[in-house]
Amino acid sequence: MEFGKLQSLVELNLSECSELGCLPTSIVDLSQLKTFQLSGCRKLEDLLVEFEKLQSLVELNLFECSELGCLSNSIVDLSQLKTFWSLGC
Repeated sequence: MEFGKLQSLVELNLSECSELGCLPTSIVDLSQLKTFQLSGCRKLEDLLVEFEKLQSLVELNLFECSELGCLSNSIVDLSQLKTFWSLGC
């Protein structure tokens, strides 16, 4: 999956993608992304994404990502982030 050409995308919903194990590195090219839904992605193992490049992100939903073990430290650099769901991680 390549996201580089979707630079104007503001919402990405990958919820319930039961076979999703990792995200492509091109996810950081979505500089206008405001809402990122990954709830129910039970096989997602890590989110070592360079979150600091997603400065428009306002909501990140990781609810019920039960296999999630690693989350990038760069998530603390998201100054616009207002909602962060992670119950069940």
